[in-house]
Amino acid sequence: MAWRRFEDRFVFDIISSAVNVAVFKTASDILTQAKQEVPLDESPLMNSGIVIERSTKKKQRFVVSFGGGRGTGKRRLPYALRWHEKQARHFQHGRKRFYLLDPMNHIGTLRLNQYLSEEVRKVLNI
Repeated sequence: MAWRRFEDRFVFDIISSAVNVAVFKTASDILTQAKQEVPLDESPLMNSGIVIERSTKKKQRFVVSFGGGRGTGKRRLPYALRWHEKQARHFQHGRKRFYLLDPMNHIGTLRLNQYLSEEVRKVLNI
């Protein structure tokens, strides 16, 4: 059976939607892991973690943010960068300085590949 008409826009939209879901799930997993590594387990810094959607007409982006500030809906925590990222401090067991960078490097790619595979299969009914 030959294709008479290819619905490229439709295919693009459903694949794009699946990719956005996968990226959001990945960002949420990174946030969850980062909250376990943030320097203080009971602090405004840990509670300020959020996944934010940044969309334009052509692109949809998700940002994992700690420390509040413009666009997050939370007040800015100025001490976060100065105290936790610029200086080597001794933190509680299992908590560390690069609490957001390390989860991005360790689980980001693996989870993104896993979720992309799941979501694309779901929309293509494979």
